[in-house]
Amino acid sequence: MRQAAIGRFLAVLQVEFGGLENAIQTHAEFERLCKKYRPNPVPSEESAPVDRWEKTYALAKAAAFRPWPDLGHLAHFDLSFKPDGLG
Repeated sequence: MRQAAIGRFLAVLQVEFGGLENAIQTHAEFERLCKKYRPNPVPSEESAPVDRWEKTYALAKAAAFRPWPDLGHLAHFDLSFKPDGLG
């Protein structure tokens, strides 16, 4: 189940960003902006990469876990995007 979820997660990133390389670049920009402005929110004039990453990340997580049964509080599974060298 885990490998299937990861596959669905990465497939959404590939489609939405036009490839994993673009996803990695957007994720790096997301991280850079978040670190630059932490603990404050990223200003709206610079927030396009942050908004795009957050929207696509939410879609990818939803796609990854859609076919899973509802386990409620009985299980926890964390899926995060950490490209080699970035996390």
